[in-house]
Amino acid sequence: MSVSIDEALAGIGRRVSVRRVVGSRDGRPLFSDVVGVLQSSGDDVVVRRRNRTTVSFPRAAVVAAKLVPAAGLLLADRDLEEIAALGWRGGDTERVGDWLLRAAQGFTGRANSVLTVGDPGVPFSEAVARVVRWYGAHDLPPRFQVPMPHASHVDAWLAEHGWRAHDEVRVLIADLHAVALRHVRTMLAGARDITVVAEAAPSHSAALVVRLCPDVIITELGAADGHGMAMIRTLSNVTPKSRVLVVSARPEAEWLLEALDAGAAGAVVANATRDEVLTAVRAIMNGQIVLRRSAIGALTARAHDDLE
Repeated sequence: MSVSIDEALAGIGRRVSVRRVVGSRDGRPLFSDVVGVLQSSGDDVVVRRRNRTTVSFPRAAVVAAKLVPAAGLLLADRDLEEIAALGWRGGDTERVGDWLLRAAQGFTGRANSVLTVGDPGVPFSEAVARVVRWYGAHDLPPRFQVPMPHASHVDAWLAEHGWRAHDEVRVLIADLHAVALRHVRTMLAGARDITVVAEAAPSHSAALVVRLCPDVIITELGAADGHGMAMIRTLSNVTPKSRVLVVSARPEAEWLLEALDAGAAGAVVANATRDEVLTAVRAIMNGQIVLRRSAIGALTARAHDDLE
């Protein structure tokens, strides 16, 4: 807040930011700032900081001061979710305890889902049964909006009773050698939002991709014999909406650039961690390109060369 030094130092009990001279070096003054609640302001200025310590210094040393606006309102996660729900009003609503059921003729998922914050007031089995009946009466599928981590117990209950994440990523694993296949299968296991719909041998990959239309295809870039690149081109062409993620042990960046040219959306190394694999799958589903650091440099250099 823009006020004069005198006005700022008249604000006893208010938060202030004060700059004062604390010394000099090479003939130039050294400054230091203190932020806190102004306790007194006579010949000496006393400010109590957030850690409850106080700082005292001569009023004559002050070169600038301003009032600090009050801290923003802090809300619990549940309150924030309830406020956010006001922006996604359903045309019809109902309450099961604290849970908010919303229906808007099917437009947008959030406005046609139950917000599971708070206590439904009845056992989960009964609450879910009511949700299913209510959405059935509206000719809508029952969907649950589960804010995390606030409603992690709801998420766990739904998973235990067979409910699946609505926005799951359907993955097809194509043309992976045994070791890579076991690794990728292990990395994807247990991810609630990712489902492996098929594992295909080279001779059946294209046909399965056409039939299943997976969101993500994970394939391998093996020896530099052109087979891996040809497979990427084939898989990218048969279903353009499917995104190809390449697994390879090859360290050089050039192969990744070639894979991107062939239609891949990104790549992970053969010994990638579970977090790296899951992050890569989710990232390319969101339209991102997954690159190794070395490949980013090579891609930038190539772009620079193209501009010259």
